[in-house]
Amino acid sequence: MFFSRLKEMECVAGNVIKPKKIYEIIFPHCVCNLHTLGYIHSDCICECSRQSIIYVIKSLNPDIEIQVDKLSTVLNGDHECRFCITII
Repeated sequence: MFFSRLKEMECVAGNVIKPKKIYEIIFPHCVCNLHTLGYIHSDCICECSRQSIIYVIKSLNPDIEIQVDKLSTVLNGDHECRFCITII
């Protein structure tokens, strides 16, 4: 399963909250180049990550309907960036 295999990667993790319905993607630190290079310090840029998650999931399964919500971000002062993916 895609979300459980994310834990194998160094800069991202995934959780299955409710199988076939609710998942999480977690980034333990901000990996956005616009932030790491010092250009952006607002979590408004995290919309790019949210859209990227939508793009990747839709690329894997074009027929799926999803909602992706930003739960927390490092740029907002949180410990990690966390996104919730809900299958509609």
